[in-house]
Formats: sequence, C-alpha cells, structure tokens
Amino acid sequence: MAVLQRGYRRVYRGATIVTLLCLVYLTLSNSWTFQDTTKHFEVDSLSHHEAQYSVDLDAAAARKSTRSMHIALINTQRYHFEVVTPLLHAFSRVLHTQLELFVHRGHAERMNVLPFLKHAASGELVMREWEELKSGELMYRPDIAVLTTCRRDLEELGEDFTNPDSPSSPYEIVCLVHEAVEWENFTSPWRTILEPWVEQSRVNFVVLSEHVHQFVAEHFHEPYNVTTLPIKSKDYHPSAALAQRLPGSVRLLPVFPPIFDPTPLYPKKSTVDLPPEPFALIPGKFEPWRRNYTRIFEHTRKHLPLIREYGASIQLLGAGQPPEIPEDLKDVFGIVRGLDFDQYWAFASGASALFPAFASENYLIDRASSSIATSVLVGIPVVGTEELVFEKYKYIESGPSAKTNWIQGDGEEEMEVFARIIDMGREESTRRKGNVKKQRQAIITRNHGWAEEVVKGARMRIAEATVPRVVQATTQ
Repeated sequence: MAVLQRGYRRVYRGATIVTLLCLVYLTLSNSWTFQDTTKHFEVDSLSHHEAQYSVDLDAAAARKSTRSMHIALINTQRYHFEVVTPLLHAFSRVLHTQLELFVHRGHAERMNVLPFLKHAASGELVMREWEELKSGELMYRPDIAVLTTCRRDLEELGEDFTNPDSPSSPYEIVCLVHEAVEWENFTSPWRTILEPWVEQSRVNFVVLSEHVHQFVAEHFHEPYNVTTLPIKSKDYHPSAALAQRLPGSVRLLPVFPPIFDPTPLYPKKSTVDLPPEPFALIPGKFEPWRRNYTRIFEHTRKHLPLIREYGASIQLLGAGQPPEIPEDLKDVFGIVRGLDFDQYWAFASGASALFPAFASENYLIDRASSSIATSVLVGIPVVGTEELVFEKYKYIESGPSAKTNWIQGDGEEEMEVFARIIDMGREESTRRKGNVKKQRQAIITRNHGWAEEVVKGARMRIAEATVPRVVQATTQ
C-alpha cells in the first residue's frame, strides 16, 4: 500500500510540473490571446426604400455579396403550369437563392401537375397559397417576383404587393408576356399597375419564343423604352448589359423556352391505348380559332390510300369540345381528351410527328404556341416550314444540318410531309426523335444559365440601391 501511495505522489508532482511549464510557455508565447467578448456589428442589406436609419452606401462591397436572394415564383391562375414547371426547375438550381412557389393548391393538384412541380424543384418544394401575398403575410420582401401569368397576376395580387413603394412589394418583377398584343392597350389595368414600376426601372419582360421577343422589342420600345439584352451566339445567356438600370425603362430578357423533361413521371400504365405507329399528333385545346381542322381534313383526303396502307393515323389530343370528324375519315382520325399531364405527355411521346395546324398567323407574330414546346418536351419532331423552325421558334432546332424536325418544302402541305415520313420508315423517325431529346437537354442546360444570369443581374442592381444596416451591436 505504501509503495502504491508513493507512486501516486510521483505522478501528481509530475503532472503539476508539466502544468506549470505549459502556463509559463503560453504566457510568454505571442500566440496567446484573450477572446474578445464584445459582439461586433453584423451587416445586412437594406433597400433605399427603408434607408432612414442607414449608414454610408458601400455598393462595391454589396455587389460581392452572396447573401441569399429571395425569389417568389407566382401563378394566380389555374393554367400555365407547363410554364411554371421549367421556371421552377431553372430558378431553384441557382446558388444562394431561396425560392417559394405561390399558387392555389387546388390549381396545383389539378390534372396531376403537383408531382411535376415537386420533381422540378431542387430539394424540397416550398409551396404557399398566393393569397398570402395579397394579405401581407409573407414576412419578408422578395428580391425577385416571377409573374408567370403577368397581366392576370398584377390584377389579382392587390395594392400591398403591386405598389412599388409598399414594404411588401418585391424589389424587381419578371413579367412573363404570353400574348404581346394585349400589352399595347394603353388603358389596360395591368399597364396602369406597371407604370410606376417602369419609372423605377424595376421590370423585366420575358417571352417564350424568338418571334415574340422580336415583336416586343419592336412594338414595346415606344411605350416602355425597352432595353433589349443581346443573346450570345449559341446560347440564351444575357450579357453584362443585364445589370444596367436605366430610369423609365424595361429590360427585355432573352427568350426562355418553356422546356423540361417529363419522362421520369410517365405513368407505368396508360389509361389510353396508344394507336399503332406511325401516327401524327395535333395537340392542344380543341378550339377552332387555334387550329384549322378543316384544312387538315381536306389535305388528309389526298393521301388516304397511303395512310390506310400503312395503318397510320392522326390523333387529336386535347381538351374541350372536339371537332366533328367527317364520316369518310373516322378510320384515320382519333380523338383523345381529358388526360392528366402525365398521361397526356406519355401519349404524345409515341407520335412520329407533330402538326401545329395553326388557324391564325398570330402564333408566328405576337404569341408563342404551347404545341411547339410540347414537341420538345416529349421528344417528337415538328412538321413546319423553314420560317417556323429556323426563324420563329429557333430553340427547337440546333441548326439547319441537325435534321431534328420535319421541314416542309415550298408549297408542301403538312400531310404531304407525313406521307414522306411514312415512306422513310421507322428508323429515320426514331433517329429524329432522339435528336429532339438531345435538343431538349441542351435547352434545359441553357435555361439554368439563363436563370443564373437573371439572378446575377438583379443582385447587382439591388446592390447599387442598398446600404449596410446595423442589425445588432451588443456587449456580452
């Protein structure tokens, strides 16, 4: 026992000596410092609209900020979710952002669109009722509000959100223009609402196809002083001019093709049997002012022997009251309606070609066709003229030599092209469908870059109009 006690004493003395030596070393060492117990100022950004308690502006430092940008993606309507989905996909992948989707939940659950929204989001989808914006319950001020049905959204959202001087309003609006001609009405409520935003240069217009971009650039310059942002060769990314803020002007962003990949959510079992291949597709609402069914019927009669020989057909896929199929064509025309989004796109993907069958030239002048976007979504070539493919809807073709779509010759009818497709056989049709899918992925990648540049531009403009704000200055 005595030996054990002596051992303990030796260990204790040794530990004491080591401790004293360490204290001496640390006292003499330059690396020894005492922790500062004072909590230093934390800096957050504050808009000039809230700057009465601010200190000096440091915009250069603010431009380097990576603070999280709040993005509100808004759709007050029950339609246009085929546009909401790719915007959600693109913006949710931008670093240093927080995105929330504002819709009516009943609208988002309509036609089984909700799974596509969840799949499009990078991470968990944050979805809120858009009425929260109207009631001022948001609890933060969005940096960017993306209005996917802009004119309707402006009318619905209310004074707290649409008054640019309100503390609940976003710093900038991205206003999606669907039918550009509607914005030429000087007395329209949406024009009136937007005027003070334009005066402060807090508006960005965006459109869904190249010809509408051209229309807006040419026709909106006078009322809106539109600043057209150039599109770089081979991509859709905005240039550095995106960061410019000119008083009393609107920035016209580069085209945003509404493209995403719906194939992961195709149903395992379709509620509708696919017709035998080959078949052509005419998709969209069954409204005679949208599509010229009479012309299609007349042209089909010229090629009935070939169509019947190969067991081909033309499928009308859509919603609403369908056209009356003539008795002599009922064996080559099919009508499919009332499908949810997953069933709709899965059915469409089986076609060999898509006919736009436009009844109006407006789809080549001042508005974008959802049917053209559908072709890229589901991976099927469009039957169209060189004007349609290479000028009006450039995004669907990567170049004249790509052979992605089916080009109509001068004076050639859509049904004549379909006859050529039938004659070529399945191998060429399959190859072109593969090219469309490659183009789809290229567009999705470019859209991600588009969203990054839009956020970057807004961040720089907001930085120019922000000041450091003292958040906390306490001593513990």
